[in-house]
Amino acid sequence: MDLFNKAEGKLKGGFMTMFTGVPYDEACELFEQAGNRLKLEKDFTNAAEAFERCAMCIEKSGGARFQMANFHLEAGHCLKKIDIKQALTTYEKCIDLWANDGKISQSAKLLKEIAENLENSQIAENDAATVERYYERACDMYEMDEYGKSGLSTCRLKLAEFAAKAGNYRKAIDIFEAEGRTALQNNLKKYLAKDHFFKAGILHLVVGDIVTCKLAHESYCAEDPKYESSREGALYKTLYETVDAEDHDAFVNALGDYNDISPLEPWYVNYLMIVKEPLAKAAGVAPGGKPAAAAADDFDLS
Repeated sequence: MDLFNKAEGKLKGGFMTMFTGVPYDEACELFEQAGNRLKLEKDFTNAAEAFERCAMCIEKSGGARFQMANFHLEAGHCLKKIDIKQALTTYEKCIDLWANDGKISQSAKLLKEIAENLENSQIAENDAATVERYYERACDMYEMDEYGKSGLSTCRLKLAEFAAKAGNYRKAIDIFEAEGRTALQNNLKKYLAKDHFFKAGILHLVVGDIVTCKLAHESYCAEDPKYESSREGALYKTLYETVDAEDHDAFVNALGDYNDISPLEPWYVNYLMIVKEPLAKAAGVAPGGKPAAAAADDFDLS
């Protein structure tokens, strides 16, 4: 901390500062050296403070905003190593400065990085809405970036996932359907359309409006000629028909047949469990149990 204290001493100055002014440039250089050394010592809290003091020195001396942003960014990276939530305030300062300078691409990438770090933290389990908010802000930035189409699509799909997790099913459905239509316009991504439509369809089932499920299926088939004959399209049709018929056994068996060839990802299982619950209750099947007519090796949603 010797360099940090020396830098603070520069800010306090002495008699001569009355005539020469506070040497912010010298203090900034010392704070930066202190921050780098503290990083090597893994003292990330004090390292972040040193970089924040650098940003303050730049501001006081009338320096460039991009320099201030870089120091806030460095401080955020230090705090992220302790707890991503502690880094948010510092990162926000960086984003504001970049946005004011029109650095849309950098802002979008940082918002995406924040969302991904939040997703991989405990926050994702306890506060899906916060993760959703950062992915949405990243989308807003990418939409203004002419060269950010790939990042926009990635963030929109993540936004849909977290919107669904937070219970915003309609919002998630709209995004998945829009991404499906976007994929159809790109020869290299056409094959992804069925997956996006299938996810939207599963969420339609969660909402529980069978008429809307049927209309959605018809729309997907009309927009994507390959969807109806795909395994996902066929399964979705079977699922909403079995839900409409309140046929628990047929619902589980259809999933079992599909799962034997292509194991369902946890995302699908999570929402299909929600769809299955009222069917199981109506059929008198205990939670986690299998229907009496099912074979021992049938797919088990539990």
